[in-house]
Amino acid sequence: NEKLIIFQISPKSIENTWLYGHYSKNNIEFVEGVFVNILRQALEYVNNNIATRVFIVFEGGVDSIWIESLNSCLDDNKLFSLPTGERLVIPKSINILLETENLNKVSPATISRLGIVRIDLNKSNQLTIFDNIMLKWTSLSNEKIKNIFNYKDEVSSLGLSKLHSISTFNNNHWR
Repeated sequence: NEKLIIFQISPKSIENTWLYGHYSKNNIEFVEGVFVNILRQALEYVNNNIATRVFIVFEGGVDSIWIESLNSCLDDNKLFSLPTGERLVIPKSINILLETENLNKVSPATISRLGIVRIDLNKSNQLTIFDNIMLKWTSLSNEKIKNIFNYKDEVSSLGLSKLHSISTFNNNHWR
């Protein structure tokens, strides 16, 4: 059985400096942003066997300002480099998903790194794209999936909506 943890970030609701991090006003100390904190927590969950699969979901509009910084995380290197020189290696058990209406402002370099699932909202029910993918991967009923996604912990000071759910899935669904 797998333990699944999901983090949800609304990148357009926070400044880019708070999304990835920035140097303090005196340029001495690097202050890590929301994504870096979530990535560190995801790495800790995986390394300590608290979770066997972690999804970091970027929800909302995508623009070239914040998405380009993720290119090295989205390609085969799966590596995030901090301005401090530290490099965070992202294992296969941590996945980054973008849930958005379009990719109009995304460069071809970023598009080439993505696996794209398109769901016509006019022909589907009210589930999000991620919910639809999870339904396909699991044998759980629609109502059970909705219950998993209803637990939210709002961190309004950073504009982050953190969806942190742990549930058990059968290993066969991740192959």
